[in-house]
Amino acid sequence: MYQAMPASFSDSNGDGIGDLQGITNHLDYLQWLGVESLWLGPIFDSPLADGGYDVRNYGKILPAFGNLKDFDKLTHEAHQRGIKIIIDLPLNHTSITHEAFIRSQNREPGYEDLYHWEDHPDRYPDAEVIFPHEENSNWEFDPVRGQYYLHRFLRHQADLNYENEKVQEMALDVIRFWKSRGVDGFRLDAVPYLFKKDDTDCAHLPETHEFLKKIRRAVGEETILLAEADGSPDKVAAYVNDGTECNMAFNFPLMPQLFLAIARGNRTGLDAVLKKTPTIAASSQWGNFLRNHDELTTIALPPDERDEFAEAYAQNRSAACIWTERGELRGIRARLAELLDGDDRKIELLGAVQFALPGTPVLYYGDEIGMGDNPDLRSQDRDQVRTPMQWSAEPNGGFSTAAPEDLHLPTVPESNQGFHFTERNVQDQRALEGSLLSRIQRMISTGNQHAPIFNDGKYRPVNVGNPAVFAFTRELDGETMLCLANFSGEAQPARVPAAIPQALIGRAETIIPPGAEPSVIAHSKDAPRSAKAANGGLRVDLPAYGWSWHHIGPQLNQGTKPTTQAALPAAR
Repeated sequence: MYQAMPASFSDSNGDGIGDLQGITNHLDYLQWLGVESLWLGPIFDSPLADGGYDVRNYGKILPAFGNLKDFDKLTHEAHQRGIKIIIDLPLNHTSITHEAFIRSQNREPGYEDLYHWEDHPDRYPDAEVIFPHEENSNWEFDPVRGQYYLHRFLRHQADLNYENEKVQEMALDVIRFWKSRGVDGFRLDAVPYLFKKDDTDCAHLPETHEFLKKIRRAVGEETILLAEADGSPDKVAAYVNDGTECNMAFNFPLMPQLFLAIARGNRTGLDAVLKKTPTIAASSQWGNFLRNHDELTTIALPPDERDEFAEAYAQNRSAACIWTERGELRGIRARLAELLDGDDRKIELLGAVQFALPGTPVLYYGDEIGMGDNPDLRSQDRDQVRTPMQWSAEPNGGFSTAAPEDLHLPTVPESNQGFHFTERNVQDQRALEGSLLSRIQRMISTGNQHAPIFNDGKYRPVNVGNPAVFAFTRELDGETMLCLANFSGEAQPARVPAAIPQALIGRAETIIPPGAEPSVIAHSKDAPRSAKAANGGLRVDLPAYGWSWHHIGPQLNQGTKPTTQAALPAAR
């Protein structure tokens, strides 16, 4: 799955703002990359007080992006290439310029209770202020109505009252409308907060899960419902546990542990979080992501690991950091490549792990080329990670023909050495076989060739006698894929046993059957060295931040060849 922010992906008409036609123009690139589903950031009409997550009209496209005809064309052309369309759907709140809010504000009959109104701003005291760096209360006084309205996010966004059946029907009508236009799925923004209840923190409530079941019944089994739900593994898994609600949830608990593994140089946090992660319905998947359009959130981490994360990644980024009222790191507004010091080896390593673990890998636009931030925007909310896509070394990175001062956001400046569009862009990297983009594309291609095992294969951790090396297998119908990842900045050995001893798991389980010859089908740019061990196992010497995938079992499909990169389906 590939995430594109419409305003920043490609400008087709030279007005400085990306648009739907611009995305359509680059569908061939996404098809080449191996993308099977495209997640579009907010496309609805909006005053843009929060990047489009403050919706003014759910049935209208933001005029700067185009119109419904442009959307229909994009959807048709994407489907022609086998690419599904998923749209961002903010359900928790609307803009205060939305017609329904204005009617509620004026107490029109039937609209009085569409939002949460109170005479005093002290209800739901246990509900966290989600953006403490921008808001000091969840309530805002409205002089027109003479009452306070609830906003769990920004004051420009009033929370809808889902206890009101009319609100639920309005939400379902929006979903039906976009389904009728060919949309394949919805990313449900801020879904844990839909319902509010006294004496709770107003998150992950049972009523929310019941409403999601209602949505599922309305859209059928095939529609993708992707939950944006942060929290502990059990709370996040609740959205996809039994297949009656969402069929995908972002793996927020896993994501920060991948970054901590790089910082620590070992896999311990990964082992722990994966052990805690509940089994979910066979019809559901995790959405494995590294970065997106928001800050990198650390909500899922305990306080001591938040401190460790801050020590590793918040240094020299104070303007990009968000802190809780208790002084704990809540998140960092930074792109993947910036967090990983522009080191392509680290980017590729995390991608290989993300792609090989159970779930659907989610790739944020520009991360495939190692795009960086615009440091000048670090104090402006999350704009620094939403800068224009870098297509070429031409002016504005090939994003737009507008004058640089007319772009909706400035490009990454030359002063951010190593990240300017003359140094990192699609055109140049696509022509260079050893580039990050070329390796990521081959990674995705290799994963797509082995889609059944990466989609449905059983996950099993493997102890290779080295805490720096994260090792696991994916197993399906007698076929095994052994995945190795070295989180250390130094070369490391991995000793893969032929079988897991019975004493460890209560039964002996074979990893490498007698006579089997593991075949390396994908690996990091610096190739690992492997040799069969005398005991029937395998020794692999991994380079610094190196990784490899080894096929064990039935013969490879005709035409499958080892590659110098790996990848799993970009949209399973």
